Amino acid sequence: MDNGPLPAWDSGSVTEDQARQACIKAIDSSPAASSCTQVNGTDIYNDMIDTCLKDVQRTDSLEWAVDRRREFEQICVAMIITQNVTDRQGDLTTMMMNNLAAVTNVLCPADCSNNGRCVDGTCQCSTDYLGADCSIRKAKVPVLQKYLVEDGCDLADMECRVMRVVVNEVANSRTLTCKIKITKPNGGGTIEKTYPGQLETPTLVRCPLPSISEVAGNVVGYSYKVQISNDRVHYSIPLQKSITVQDSKCTVCVNDSCSQKPNTCIIDNKCYNNGEEVSDCLICNSSKSITGGSPKPGVSLQLISNKVWYKVATETMNIQLESSDSTINVVFSLRGTPSGVSISSTGVMTWTLESPSQNITVRLALKNCPQIQYTDVTLTLIILSCNDICGTNAICIRNVNTPPGHGNYTCRCRDDSRTYCHPNACPTNVPCRNMTCGYRCDYPTGTWSGWSSYTSCNKPCDYGLKERKRTCLGSPCFGELVDIAVCNSFNCPEIESQKGQSVILEFQRISVKKIVLKRKVIHNFIAAALNDYCVKAPDICCRSVDFRAKPSPIGADKIFTDDYIKEAAGYPKTVKVNVRNCTLLHEAQDSAKYGYELGDLVSGDNNSISGHTSEH
Repeated sequence: MDNGPLPAWDSGSVTEDQARQACIKAIDSSPAASSCTQVNGTDIYNDMIDTCLKDVQRTDSLEWAVDRRREFEQICVAMIITQNVTDRQGDLTTMMMNNLAAVTNVLCPADCSNNGRCVDGTCQCSTDYLGADCSIRKAKVPVLQKYLVEDGCDLADMECRVMRVVVNEVANSRTLTCKIKITKPNGGGTIEKTYPGQLETPTLVRCPLPSISEVAGNVVGYSYKVQISNDRVHYSIPLQKSITVQDSKCTVCVNDSCSQKPNTCIIDNKCYNNGEEVSDCLICNSSKSITGGSPKPGVSLQLISNKVWYKVATETMNIQLESSDSTINVVFSLRGTPSGVSISSTGVMTWTLESPSQNITVRLALKNCPQIQYTDVTLTLIILSCNDICGTNAICIRNVNTPPGHGNYTCRCRDDSRTYCHPNACPTNVPCRNMTCGYRCDYPTGTWSGWSSYTSCNKPCDYGLKERKRTCLGSPCFGELVDIAVCNSFNCPEIESQKGQSVILEFQRISVKKIVLKRKVIHNFIAAALNDYCVKAPDICCRSVDFRAKPSPIGADKIFTDDYIKEAAGYPKTVKVNVRNCTLLHEAQDSAKYGYELGDLVSGDNNSISGHTSEH
């Protein structure tokens, strides 16, 4: 305030007495007043009262009283720090430090607006107020002024994960919240997402935005509006303008409507132009798909090896298959499960002596794109009879000068007593032909002998197996060499010593024949599942035996072996697991729970198995 002659008190509307009372009230209302009066060698209090009176006298306004209170607090702190009272080391004395702490600990912004307490210089607001100075009611609705960036966001240039909003009546609190109201493209409706807001300046709020995958699915573009709340309950009115997020590479957005540009693809929320590479295997080809990658114009994978291979029935053969381009990393595999044939990823086909003649399908695929870039090739595997090549008294030896599988054999006669064609050599109407080591009967191609009689059943009960065989008379023959059938289809009587608690597993969608054929495999699988279950849940599996501390003779991790799995009444649609080394819980509820969990465990490898427990 400028110095100069002071007007007389009777020249204005405020009397000297009114001014003095207002100044004293204002200074005394400061929480720092009592601490400041204790500063040695100073009279800040009276000096500030005198200054306040002069300001009111000059301006004829009591508003200066409040301003002088704030100035008083600032001068008080400065006087304590600069006061020339120190100990011999030049440090502030204990009294001064106490005075300074007493002042600063009660000085808070706007004295917490009388809506809270000042603690260590920070306002602790009462229940209904927020903000650094407790000036904002929790229920106060913030007022949005504008978006800091109003032109939208292009995903081609940035991630578009933040929007800053200029806001009034907003408080820096833990409940500051941004609500993002999103309009999805192409009439996809609206969704709302909420995120914690961050007050960067007294009027600027930072709001996170969702990723494109959270919002639009496989469409790159959406519009949104923002609302702000101080208390997560009362939200501001959104601005009228919507903000658009889009990838200008493949999307055009007008107002709240976004559409895809022609000759582009949107794949996994990313934009691609026609011909642009999506991965090692895929490119964008909008004429085929605008939402998925299309196979690259591929390398033509061809098999340059023979399509027809030969061997005699008594040998196992390894054949190297070759692709058309040795520079390409090709992976070989078999389609289906043909009998007696396997193939390695490098193309080595192993063909065993048990095989009948058959057609198989081999897949050649690019190693990096096996599901997309591949070619399926059909091969014919023909079993030859040595009788047909050399006659009835011969051994066929593969010609080592030709690659395996080409059908080139040398005849070696077993002895000198060779028999050639004679009137009874072949059945009626089947021509006979003399060969190097005897003769052969020229049956039509594909002629089988009749089936032999079945062998004896391999089990007296509980569904055994029997088999019969046939031979190929006119090679090549396509079909099964062996026929297997189920026999003794009834359950064995239960042995008294094996009775006890057991787990019954039911097979619901597996054929009887498959179950019987895979008996050992299934039993091993069930035993392994039980062991795994008991290791993971010993409190459910075992009560009286801690098999981890006291292992069973077959090992702590192998409570059950396949011989624990017994055929129960109704086999092969059910099997029973007898329990010997481990006592399952007997309570009905726990038993039922165990059974269903066991069923779930087993069904992890075979969806058609379920289970329950029972007493026998």
